[in-house]
Amino acid sequence: MDASAVEAVSIASPADPSRNDIKDDDWLAIAQKLDKAVLSFSSRAVDQAPEQSWFSPVSGNSGTFLKIGTAELSGPECIAFQTTANTITGIRLYNGTACRDSARRFAVVEMNANET
Repeated sequence: MDASAVEAVSIASPADPSRNDIKDDDWLAIAQKLDKAVLSFSSRAVDQAPEQSWFSPVSGNSGTFLKIGTAELSGPECIAFQTTANTITGIRLYNGTACRDSARRFAVVEMNANET
């Protein structure tokens, strides 16, 4: 193995329940929609309900954002969000975190099923 070609990637644990239903393509679709949705918010707004939906053409999964907390944008540029996800196993509620990457685009870094 050529050590100069090693690439850093995030590998989710197989035990991570959000990865059973929500695939990498879904995380990407969610991040892309967050990029567009957050542009229309004031940085002082908290827990906006943008009524924005997302769809992944690869998996066929979709969902609707219920909350997007933009108050955190002034710090490390991470936001909390809550979304539904309509997958083959049904509809569930998820809480997540997305942070801006080096290109200033959001990337979903964490998402967990809301068990309440």
